[in-house]
Parts: sequence; structure tokens; C-alpha cells
Amino acid sequence: MAVADFIRRSMAWALVVLLVAVAATAHAQLSNGDAEEQISDLRKRVDALGARDDVESAVRERVRNTYQQAIASLEAARNARQRTRELREQAGEAPSRIRELKAELAGIEAPPPIDELRALSGGTLASRVDTTSSRLADSQSSLADLRDQLTRLAQRPEAARQELADARTALQALDTASADDTGQSSLLLEAQRTQNLARREALTAEIEKLQQELGSQDPRQRELEARRALAEARLAHDTELLAALQRALGERQNETAIELRSASQAKLSELRTAVEPIASTAQRNVELANQLTDVTRESEALATRQVRERKRVEDIQRRLNLVQRQLEIGGSSVALGDVLRAQRRDLAKPRLFETRSESSAEEPEIASAELMRFQLQQQRVELEDISRRVSDIRDAAEQTLEPGQIDSLRALLEQRRDILDLLIDAEGRFIEIGRDLRGLSQQHEETVDSFNRLLDERLFWLPSFNPMQLDWFARTGQDLPWAFEPQSWEKAFLSMVEGARTRPIVASVVLLFIAALLGVRRPLRHRLRQLAEPVGNVRRDTAWLTLRAALITVLLFIPIVAVLLLAGYLARAPGDAGVFTQAVSQVFVQLAILALFLEPFAQVCRKFGLAHSHFLWSDEARHGLHRMLRWLLAMLVIPTILVTFTEAFDDDAKRETIGRGAFMFGSLVIAVFSWRLLHPVRGELAGVINAEDESHWRLGYLWLPIAVGVPLLLFGLAGWGYYYTALQLQSRFFYSAGLLGGCFVLYALIVRWLTVAERRLALTRALRKREEAREARATRDAAAAAGESTPENLDTLEIDLMQISEQTRGLIKVVIALITVAVLWIIWSDTLPALQLLDNVTLWQYATEIDGKSQLTRVTLGALLLALALGVVTALAGRNLPGFLEITVLRRFSMDAGSRYAMATLFQYAIVIIGLLGAVALIGFRWSSIQWLVAAVGVGLGFGLQEIFANFVSGIVILFERPVRVGDTVTVGTLTGTVSRIRIRATTVTDWDNKEVVIPNKTFITETVINWTLTDDITRLIIRVHLALDTDTELAEKLIMDVIRDEPVALDNPAPTVFFVGYDDSALIYEARIFYHDLYNLLPLQHAIYKRMHAAFRANDVVVSFPQQDLHLRSIDESFGEVLGAKRNARGAQDDAGEGSSTPSPAR
Repeated sequence: MAVADFIRRSMAWALVVLLVAVAATAHAQLSNGDAEEQISDLRKRVDALGARDDVESAVRERVRNTYQQAIASLEAARNARQRTRELREQAGEAPSRIRELKAELAGIEAPPPIDELRALSGGTLASRVDTTSSRLADSQSSLADLRDQLTRLAQRPEAARQELADARTALQALDTASADDTGQSSLLLEAQRTQNLARREALTAEIEKLQQELGSQDPRQRELEARRALAEARLAHDTELLAALQRALGERQNETAIELRSASQAKLSELRTAVEPIASTAQRNVELANQLTDVTRESEALATRQVRERKRVEDIQRRLNLVQRQLEIGGSSVALGDVLRAQRRDLAKPRLFETRSESSAEEPEIASAELMRFQLQQQRVELEDISRRVSDIRDAAEQTLEPGQIDSLRALLEQRRDILDLLIDAEGRFIEIGRDLRGLSQQHEETVDSFNRLLDERLFWLPSFNPMQLDWFARTGQDLPWAFEPQSWEKAFLSMVEGARTRPIVASVVLLFIAALLGVRRPLRHRLRQLAEPVGNVRRDTAWLTLRAALITVLLFIPIVAVLLLAGYLARAPGDAGVFTQAVSQVFVQLAILALFLEPFAQVCRKFGLAHSHFLWSDEARHGLHRMLRWLLAMLVIPTILVTFTEAFDDDAKRETIGRGAFMFGSLVIAVFSWRLLHPVRGELAGVINAEDESHWRLGYLWLPIAVGVPLLLFGLAGWGYYYTALQLQSRFFYSAGLLGGCFVLYALIVRWLTVAERRLALTRALRKREEAREARATRDAAAAAGESTPENLDTLEIDLMQISEQTRGLIKVVIALITVAVLWIIWSDTLPALQLLDNVTLWQYATEIDGKSQLTRVTLGALLLALALGVVTALAGRNLPGFLEITVLRRFSMDAGSRYAMATLFQYAIVIIGLLGAVALIGFRWSSIQWLVAAVGVGLGFGLQEIFANFVSGIVILFERPVRVGDTVTVGTLTGTVSRIRIRATTVTDWDNKEVVIPNKTFITETVINWTLTDDITRLIIRVHLALDTDTELAEKLIMDVIRDEPVALDNPAPTVFFVGYDDSALIYEARIFYHDLYNLLPLQHAIYKRMHAAFRANDVVVSFPQQDLHLRSIDESFGEVLGAKRNARGAQDDAGEGSSTPSPAR
């Protein structure tokens, strides 16, 4: 009776649906007819509007645009009604289609049995394999499309409801809007009324379509489900059929290969004693037959793997699709979290990752197979003409072949041709299956990765359990003895013993290594103390002391980690280890990781360790940190054991009680550790922090709240039920804390190395400056004697040690900060989806050409932030690079200060250019798109700033070639002075008047420059002396040479010289050439020699000649003659009186 009522109700419902569909179809047809007429009428109006001259052009354009909008609205209404009709038809036909699909699903037959397929010929099997493979690929594509449709259909209702609300709001606004008819033409008003009607028609049709879409959601979804089920069944059928066909084809090919091999071997046995060409041909046939057998067997094995891999791909894709659909309807419930965690645990099982191991261990050698197939094809070409091949072999034979032997050779070559045909086909099948298997493996890996990312993103925000209730404590007490069952632990330790017995070599080697480390533990501590003694001594202290101490620190904490890892390995070594034993193995591994994170820092803080002797930390801070690390390690052992146990077992009940409790206890322990360590007043580090220092504020108000608040937050999350979220966050925070601690120790090691290098550099510079100061004093004394001025301070292009220290530490901080941020990004990027959203925000796009095809590349917010970060890092690196290069690289080379300055400057410019190019490349500015702009800017700068660029390049040349150096005495044009500063653009010269003259560097390259001290400071002074014509030449030369030799400034090597170089009208010309050090000695030397020479000439009656001229008078005035005659008489009387005197007249 109930069945009959159900049938009557179903028939009535179907009749109603049919009548509604017929009426709606008729209405839609009428509506479509009216819409077409209206669209045609509006288009005629638009065409007629262009011929009207009585309408202004602006009005005509507005009317045309309005009608075009109306036409677009009517077309949208027509399309919406068409879609409504299609949806209505789909909903009406859905029941019948579902029945048809179910009937088709039920009619799918099982693949034929393997025995039936074995009866088919090899060609038929190969053809059916190809057909089935093609149909299988189509089925996979169809199934993927149906799954995508189902996903979109499940997401559509929410968007459709929003669109429906928007359409109703727009229709209501259109009905209530009032048009402003003031001052408008009637033609425009008519167009606007038509547009409003068309817009109302489009909105009405859109509302009907959305209502129909929502109303037909369920039948359309059920139809898609039926189609998906049918596609999955067809795919499974084709997969199974393909497996059977490939198996039958492989067996047939294997049988053929075995038969050919047997025939070839029999022929070889028959012809083994035959002449050489025949025997070798038979032997080659046997080799090819064996190769055919091997390839056939390998192809059959690959085909089996191919079928298995295809099933795994289909399984993982089906599970991914189901999870995606569950996420659309599941919300944020605990039940959904349980489902996703079950999927996550299944993905973590090793069987789901067999593809990677198989592909790496048994990857088909496709390239080798392709090469072999090509070689076989070449051999097959040679056998196209058997008669010619026989003739070639007969001609190359050393002896004449009989007719019977030629027939045997022909038969062997025909047999080889058949074998080659089969072998080429077998190699082709091997290559095809191998390629498909490789594609399936890659597809499986990509799907698993997508599945993992989806689960990680969603599980992170889903509750694992309900919030803690009062009964939780009772349940935890009941479950806790499970983790400490003596029998289970006894089995685990027996398993470890069994593992040591089954892996004796590994166990012995590791135990011997641990015993050796424990045996040298005391000598290592003593050695650590010895290494601390030279620290601080400038002449004995080296960075190698710290590196050796770091190595000893590593050797001190390795034993405990090695023991735990060995225990975990041995517990898992037996193949029959139970679940509890495997959990114990994981416990030992996790304890090893815990010790690996905490024990190194404790060893760093030990007495005479790195922190004590090398980093020079205070004893109070070092001892307190060492004690707290030991306490933390001891307190986290039990929570680590319990959490690892519950995660190793697939038991949510134990995870909810024991695991959550142990996790919360561990979080409290970490919070207490942070409080006792970082409290600015009562913490272990409080005694080393100055209350007036900025670090006191950072410790008390920044790091302490973070270090204490994060564990407490995780404690609260676990108690509220978000245990998985808290566990993932804690592991990331743990890794982050270890990373920060490791970076801090690394920074301390680098600073220690820099400190040693700076001390040695300071000592070297002090010794060099002492020598330079001594030379500078001598130069200033000489300049003072000459009455000249010398610059007090010369810019030697050396960076100040304080600046070196600041720049180097700044650059190292930047590099370590970048490394820290990059690793933190890796740690947290897969945990916090907010970080991944940066790559989902597209700012703009640009076109790029890849393999001849134009593609759009997105520039995301993450790329922009990365470009900004790269720019900041480039600026910091460029600013701090000189000091870093000076202390790390340049000081190791035999380069002067100017060359080091040039190298550092060039590196600065190179880093800035590379950084800017990388930054602009990240935001889409490729060289291909900006090269013309760069070229234009370069040309403009070349003309506008050519002098600046010339000086820049000249400065680089000066710094490298060193034609002038700081401290050199140079003459540029009429200017002579001392080079006091060299920079990239200009050089400063201080002249004798102590004026600083800035000269562009281009001058030193393009003009003549005299450098008085380029290779050495020896300069020649030339003094010319004019003596009377009657002077004794030997005496004059001796006097001049004696004067020069008595002058201490004059050099003996090169030796001074004196030459008689010529005559003039009234004198003998002598030239003295004198060499001396330093141009500042020029005037003092010249002054001294002139004084000594004058005295020597006077003492030896040597007359210094001067120019003389005779004046002859032909006629004079009488008055002038009388005066001249009187003077002449007076002079004559004076001469007569002088002749009687005995005093000789002096020589003139």
C-alpha cells in the first residue's frame, strides 16, 4: 500500500512539473520573440538617428549611447531567459536522466577474463590496448571535469543568493528612481524611458534565472553525482580492462620472445662450427633474442606498476575531491576536524609515498631505451634488402661461401629481421609505458602536495577536541598508566637488543664512537681551558682558538644525542616491531632533537667555554643561563615522551587526555623558564642588565611578555580544544627559538673573529703610522728650512678603525638578520595562511615572452615587499661594505690604501647596481622593456654630465694605476704642491702657501703632470756659474766640486758633476749638477751652495763675470767735451799718484 501511494505521488509530481515546464517554455518563446522584435526596433532607431540633421550632435550621441545600453540590456534579458529555460528543462529531465545513468551504470560489464584475452592475437591485443588507453584518458578528463563542476555547484548557492539580493535591490532602486525631464529633448527622454524599461526587463529576467538556479540546485547536483558515479565506474572498468589487456599482451610477447630465443639458440648450436660470418650472425641473433626477452619482461613489470600507479592517482584525487566538498558544507566543527585529521594521518603513512621511492630506485631508463630503439631501427634499415646484405657479408668474408652456406646466412638474416621488428615494438611499448608511469608519478606527487597544503591550512583553524571539562582529569588519570606499562617497555627494550643483534656493525661503530667521545671528555675540558689562556693577548690570540673551542663544544654534547638516536634506530630495526615499540623509537628520536636544541647552548655556557672565555659574558649571566637550560631540559623530558607517544598512536582519546595534558604542562614549564630567566628584576639575567640601559626596557616590556605570553597562549588554545593548532605553533616557536639562539651564537663567533682581526689591524697600523710620523717630521723640517708649507694631515684613504668596526658589525647584523628572516619564513609560511596571501594579492601584470609565446606575469604584494626589502638591504650593504672588505679580504693582499679604497668603492657601486636591478626585476621591469629608456637616459647623461663621468672614470684610473698618491709632490701646470686627498671625482693638492686646491681627476689623466716623488724623491739641481775669461779652469772646477761635496744635503750617489759647458761674450760657463732628496730641500740646498761658492771664489781670487759693453763716441757737444776732459785730467793725476804707492790694487 505504501509503495502504491508513493508511485501515485511521484506520478502527480511529474505531471505538475511537466505542465509547468510546458507553460514556461511557451512563455519563454513568446518573451524571446518580443525581445527580438524590441532589439530589432531599437537598432532601426539607432540607424535612423544618424540621418537626422535636426538634432544636435551631442544630443544625438547621447541618444545613440542610451539606445545601445538598452539593446545590451535586452540581449542580457534574452540570454537570462534562455538560461532559465535550460535550467528548467534540466530540472525537469533530471529524474529521467538519473534513471538512465543508473541503468547505464548497472549495465557496465566486468572485463573479459584473462583466458579469453589470451586467445586473441598479438596485433588485436595491441590495438585494443591503444583503444582502451585513449578511452581511459578521455574518462579521466571527463571525471576531472565532473568533479570540478560539482565543486563549483556546491559553491554556487551562496554567490547566487548574493546576486539575487543585488538584483532585487537594483530593481527596487530603478522603480523608485524619478527622472529629471527639465530642459531635455523629447528624443532623449524617449531613449531614457526605453533604457529604463530594458533595464527592468533584464533585472526581472536575471531574478527569474537566479531563482530557477537555486530551485534546481538539488536535481542538477543529483544528476552530476550520477554522472560522476558513472564516470568513475567507467574509469575503473577501463583501468581493469587495460591491466588485463596489457598482461595478456605482455604474456603473448614474452612467449614469442622465448620462442625466438629458443629457435635462435637451436640455430646457433647447429651452426656453431660453421664459418665465421654464419656463426657470428647466429650469435648476434641469440643476443637480440635475449634482449627481446629482457625488454618484454621489463615492459610487463612496468605495465603492472602503471596500473597500480593509476589506481593510486585516482584514489588520491577522489579523496581530495571528497574533502573539498566536505569543507564546503562542514563549517568549523570538531567532527570535520576529526575527518581531516584522519585524512592527514593516512597521507603521512609510508604507503602513500611509495611513488618517490619507486621512481628513484626503479626509474625507467627512457633515454637509454630511445637511443637503443634508434640503433635498432638503423640495423633494421640495413636488412631491408636481404640479398644485398648477404652479398656484402660474402664480399667481406675471408673465404668463399658455398651455396648452402649462403642459404643459411640468408635464413639467419631473415630471422634477425623478425627479431628486430619485435624488439623495436617492445622498446616502443617500454618507452610509452615508462613515460606514462613517470607522468602518473608526478601527478600523484602534485596531488599529494596539494592535499597536504589544503589539510594543513584548514586543520590549523579547526578545533581538535571539545573544551576541557571537569571529567577530563579523571579520564586522564585512567589513561595515564597506559603509557608506562612495564610489559610494553620490556618489549621495547628487548626490541632494541634484537636490533643491536641484527645490526651489529652499526651498533658497534656508534657505540665505539660514543665511548671514544666519553673517554676523551676530560682531556677535552682541559684543552678547552688551555685554549682560553691566550685569549686577549694581541700577539698570541687568533680566531682559530675560538673555532677549536667551538669544535670541542660540539664534541661535548654529541654523546647524549648519539645515544638517543642509536636507541631509536635499534628499537625500529627489527622488522616485526610493534606499535608501542615504534612509538618508543620515536620517543628517543624526539628526545634527541630536544637535547640537540638545548644541550649545545648549555655547553656554550659552561666554565672556560665559549661564553666564558671567548665571548666574555659575565659569570652571573653565564652561570644562570647554564643552570636554567639544564632545568628546562630535565623538565621537558616527560612531556616530550607523553606527547610523542600519543602522536605515534592513532588514538584520539589518548591524544585528548594524555597528549593534551602533557602539552599544557610543557607550555607552563617553558613559561616559567622564560619568567625566571628574563625577568628584569628577579631573573637570572637581571644582574647583567643596567636599569638605565635601553636593553632593560626591551627585556622587561618586549621580550619577557613575548617569551611568557606565547607558551601561556598555547596553553589556553590546547585547553580550549585547538590542540593541533597549539602543537603546530609550539613546534614552530621551538624551531624559531633554536634558530634565534643559533644566530646569536653565530654572531658572537663572528664578532670574536672581528675583534681579533681589528686588534691585529690596529697593531699593524700603529707600527706603520710610527714610521710615517718619523718621515713626516723630516719632511716638515726640510720644508720649514725652505720657508715652504706642508699639509699637517694627509688623507691616506684608510678607514678609521672605529668606522671599520661599526660598518663590519652593521653588515654582519644585516646578513644574519636576512638569514634569520628567510629561515623564519620557511618555518612559518606553511603554517600561517596570512603569509601566503601576500602572493595572492595582484598589484599589476606585465607581458613576457616564453618559448615564443606571450604570457602575463603577475606582480604580487609579496614581490613588492621583497623588492623593498632588497632595496633596503642593498643600501645597508653598500654603506657598510668598505669596512667589511677592509677587515676580511683587502688587508690580506699586498695593496696600498688607495687600491683598497678603489676596490671597496667599485664593490659598493656594483652591489648597489645589482641590488637595484634585482629590485626592479621583482616588480616587472625587465631589461627588455627598459633598455631603450636606459639607452636614452645614458645618452642624455653622457652629454649633460660627461665631465662628471670623465672625472669619475679618471678617479678610478688614478686609484688603480697610482700616477699620483697621497703625500706625493706634484706639479700640475703652474701649480706645485703636495697631494693631500684623492677621491673618486677630484684630488686635493696643498701648495707651498698652504692653500688647498681641488683639481678634477680628469686633469691628471689628460694633461702633463710632474710627480717629483713617484718612484723616489731624488731630484737634480742645476747651478750655472759665469766666471771671468781669464779664470783657471782646473781651479774653478775644483772649487765648485769641493763646495758641493762639503754640503750634507747633496747626495754622493748619484754623484755630483761639474762641466765646462761653453762661453758667452764675457765669461766662462760652468754647470754643476747636484742630486738631493725631497723637493723641500731645493731652496736650502741652493742657498747653502751659493753661499759656500761665493766664499770660495773670494778666497781664491776667482772673479764672477758679469756682462760688459763698450761705448764708442764719434762726436760730442763742446760743453760736454770740456767736462769730460776735466774729469779725464783728474783721473790721470790720481793714477800718477798711485804708482808711487806700494799697496796693490784688488782684482776685479
